[in-house]
Amino acid sequence: MKPPAPTRPYRILVPLDGSAQSEVVLPFLNLLASKADVEVELLRCFEPPSAVYAMSELDEHLNESQLQALMLRYLQTKQGALKGIPSQVRVACGEPSSEILDRSEGKDFVVLASRGRRAPGRWRIGSVTMRIASFSPKPVLVIPSAPVGRSRLETLLVGLDGSVSAERALSVGAKLAKDLSAGVILFQAVPKGLGVADPEVALREARVYLENLAKGYPEQPMSIEVRTDGKIDLAERAEELGADLVALGSHGLRDPARRVMGSTAEDALHQARCPVLVVR
Repeated sequence: MKPPAPTRPYRILVPLDGSAQSEVVLPFLNLLASKADVEVELLRCFEPPSAVYAMSELDEHLNESQLQALMLRYLQTKQGALKGIPSQVRVACGEPSSEILDRSEGKDFVVLASRGRRAPGRWRIGSVTMRIASFSPKPVLVIPSAPVGRSRLETLLVGLDGSVSAERALSVGAKLAKDLSAGVILFQAVPKGLGVADPEVALREARVYLENLAKGYPEQPMSIEVRTDGKIDLAERAEELGADLVALGSHGLRDPARRVMGSTAEDALHQARCPVLVVR
């Protein structure tokens, strides 16, 4: 009988923009590291001042090397907030979302705040954070800027709709839950109205679907929630069920033609008071 394969730490990319809002990820990382092995790379991206303000004369007073030195010192101070977590720092000059996507290669997760610097940077949930969550090939954990005042990772709520990306989110979430010794709730909402001929039949089919998915993870405790809803609201369900983390696919069935995140995931990122794991 072969011995179990050794587990390695989760490799996590953490973009910061210098704002207090972006730094809400640091307490979450400490919580995660109390339950699992993690390695962190802190990343600070910047664009040359002339690119932000369209004033080339700014480069004469604040050049790229000066900015890199300032931001490197900032990241080094933030390493001190990571309580014993192995970490490294990196500064990159370029468009933030492109730099983050490039640096995510070889990482297990990208962890970033739902909101960051408001102006003149590019760190709004409608821009960099939303773009990374929509297009990152790696799972993205988005931490709310005003997180709920509890520090636990005991229950993971997975939103499922039959899509491939949602089932990938279950796969990633189930492994994470196992490593955290957390429980998993599988949730599916059956919409009312047009297209649902018999709600009772639809509810039974949804329950069978979730039960079959749960069978694929026999070592992970899972419970099932199926509801009839006029509007699928995962943030509300997470509050109701006491979930500490929500996992879902970035591209669900509700908007299959869109090349951006489906509305359910987008709503969850805007409204959830707990971290949201988004998987393509």
